[in-house]
Amino acid sequence: MAFEKLAIFGAGAIGSVLGAYLARAGRDITLIDMWGAHVDAMAQHGLKVTAPDEEFTVKVKAVHLAEVCGLREPLTPSSSR
Repeated sequence: MAFEKLAIFGAGAIGSVLGAYLARAGRDITLIDMWGAHVDAMAQHGLKVTAPDEEFTVKVKAVHLAEVCGLREPLTPSSSR
């Protein structure tokens, strides 16, 4: 069963990497975090993953925890924050 929309609450080391790989695979993923500077950086610059065998940057949808309850419209990577 495939999920249409996914969210990861907590975009730290693990959540960010998982979100980046899912976004790169074309999944509709939103990263939710409580650290405003990190949310802004993800929304503006995407996420850069440096793994032992590859390095890539991918655009992601990122929102601050305080904004989640106000979301009514689907986000796109360019409309996050």
